Amino acid sequence: MNPDLVYNVPDIRSFREMVAYSSEKYGERTAFTYFTNPGEIATVTYKETYADIRAFTAYLNSKGYTDSHIGVYGKNCYEWALTYLTVTCGIGIIVPIDKELKVQDIAAIADNSELDLIICHDDIKENLDLLSNYVSRMPQIMLMSEIEPALAEGRKLVSQGDCSYENHKVDPDEMAVILYTSGTTGSQKGVMLSQHNICFDIVAMRKRFLIRPEDRVLSILPLHHTYECTAGFLTPYYTGSSIAYCTSLRQIMNDFATFRPSYIVAVPLLLENFHSNIVKKVKKTRLGSLQYNMGLGASQLSSAIGKILFSQIHAAFGGRLKRIICGAAALSPVIFNDLTSFGFEVYNGYGLTETSPVVMMHNDFRKRYAEDVGTALHDVQVKLMRTGDDSDREVQPGEVGEIAVKGKNVMLGYYKDPEATSKILVDGWFYTGDLARMNERGDYQIMGRIKNVIVTKNGKKIFPEEMEALLEKNRFVKESVIFGSDSEDGDSVVTAKIFPDFDELNKYLRQNNPGMADDIEAAERNGDFSDKYKTCLTQIFKNVVKEVNRGVPSYRYIHKYHIRKTEFVKTTAKKIKRNVEESETDYII
Repeated sequence: MNPDLVYNVPDIRSFREMVAYSSEKYGERTAFTYFTNPGEIATVTYKETYADIRAFTAYLNSKGYTDSHIGVYGKNCYEWALTYLTVTCGIGIIVPIDKELKVQDIAAIADNSELDLIICHDDIKENLDLLSNYVSRMPQIMLMSEIEPALAEGRKLVSQGDCSYENHKVDPDEMAVILYTSGTTGSQKGVMLSQHNICFDIVAMRKRFLIRPEDRVLSILPLHHTYECTAGFLTPYYTGSSIAYCTSLRQIMNDFATFRPSYIVAVPLLLENFHSNIVKKVKKTRLGSLQYNMGLGASQLSSAIGKILFSQIHAAFGGRLKRIICGAAALSPVIFNDLTSFGFEVYNGYGLTETSPVVMMHNDFRKRYAEDVGTALHDVQVKLMRTGDDSDREVQPGEVGEIAVKGKNVMLGYYKDPEATSKILVDGWFYTGDLARMNERGDYQIMGRIKNVIVTKNGKKIFPEEMEALLEKNRFVKESVIFGSDSEDGDSVVTAKIFPDFDELNKYLRQNNPGMADDIEAAERNGDFSDKYKTCLTQIFKNVVKEVNRGVPSYRYIHKYHIRKTEFVKTTAKKIKRNVEESETDYII
C-alpha cells in the first residue's frame, strides 16, 4: 500500500475557522447528544452550538472576562465542550482541569496558570470549597448549571448588537490552551498549545483516517486529556459527526444501545474489560466455547465474516460500532486480534500532550498489526535517536532509539518554565523520553520509557513494557509491572509485580483443587488468603514466570516476583503509576 496516500481534507488553523466551517456546512446536523434525565435525550445542532458560543462569549465579556485564563472542571458534557469552544474562540486561554485532582493540586494549577475563573460541574463543586485556603489569588467560580441562564442573557446582548465575538482576535500560533501533565521529566508542567498545534493534528489525522458526517463517537474518556479532546471531540466536530456523551461506565452498554456509535476512542483498560465480558458471556457453555473458538478461526479470513459470526456482540454495542481507536498505552496483541476477529477495525496510536497529541497512528492505507502503532501522521517528522553519550546520532534500522518529533503539532513549550522546555525542545525537535524501533514494514513499535529501562552490569538493556506484554499473555495475569532490583552481587535483576486475574485463577483452582472451596471463598469474600491458597498461588505463578523465561534470553529472565491483592494505582488516563508508595499489606506473596 502507498504510505503517501491521504484523503483530501480542507485545512484549518484555528478553532474559530473550525466552528464557522462546521456551522455553515453541517448546520442542521446533530453535533451533540446526551441524556438529560433517565429516558430523556437532548440534541444540539451545529448551528445551535455556534449561536451558543457567540451568546456565551457576549455574557463572559460583559462580566469582564475578556482575555482571561479560564479553567473548565467537570465530567464530559455539552457544557464542558461549549466552555472550551467559547473561551478559545471568543475570550482567551482555556485550562482543562482533571476532575479527579485533590484541592491542593487544583490550587497549584490555578496559581501557575493565573486562573481568573473556573467553570465547574455542579456535582464536584464541593472539591473547590477549600480552594481559597491554598491559592495565592482566588479565581471566581461559575457552576455549569448557571450556563443556561447565562446564555439567555448573552442572547439578549447579541440581539441588542453585542459584537464581542466578532471583535475578538485569535492568533492561531499563540498560546490558547494550557494542559497540565507530568511531562517527560516527572513533575507537573503546563503544556502550552496553540490552536494551530491542535488543528494541524486534527487535519493530519483526517488525512489518514476517514470520518464522515454520518459517524457518531461515544465520548467515554475524560475530556481534560488531550487524547479524548482532540480525537473524541474536536476531530468529529470538524467532520460534522455527532458526539454522544457516556452517562457512566456502569451505564455504558445502555449508552451503546441508545446512541449507536460508529466509533470510540479508548484506552487498553477499557478494551480489556469489554473483551473479558464478551469472552465470559460467549463461553458460558461448552457449546458456546466451541462456537467462539471456531468463530475466531473463521473470522480471521475477513472482518465481514466476523460481523456475521459475532452479530450478537455487535448488537450489544448498538449495531453500528465499526472502528476502535486505542492509545495512551500498549494494547495486548491478543485483545487487538480478538477484537479484529469479532469484526471491529482496531487502530493503535501513539502521542503525548506535548504533541497535541497524536504522532503516529494506524491508517486506512496500510494493513494494521497488533504489535505496532503504524506510521507518523502526514507532515509529521519522526526520528529515533541514540541515548547516552551518542544522543546526537540516529540509530540504525531495527535498533531502539528515543523518539524525537518535529511538526506543527509540537507544543510551544512549558508554561513559565523555559528551563524544562530547553531540555526537551532542541532545534524544533521534541525529545519524548519514549523508546521505539522501526520494524521491517516501516511501522513503529513502542518499547517503553527511557527512565524505566533496566540496564545490567554488562550493559544489556531490558525494556520492562516488553516483558510485561509477555507476562500478560498468560490468562492468570491481569496487570504487571517489571522493574530492576538489586541482587547480592550488585547487579540489577528483573523483578515482577503481578496482579492476577482472580476470576480465571479461582475458576482454575475450583476445577483442579476441589478441597479448596472454603479457602477460595474466603479469598473472594474478604481477601483472607490461607496458607494453602498462597502455596497454590506460588506454584501457579512460578510456572507462569518459567513459561515467560523459556522464550527470552537469559539476561531477561524474571528472577523475582510479588503477587498483589488489588489492582495497581492508576492515573485518570488509566495508566499504571509505577512509582507509588506501597506496603507489604498490598501483596499476598
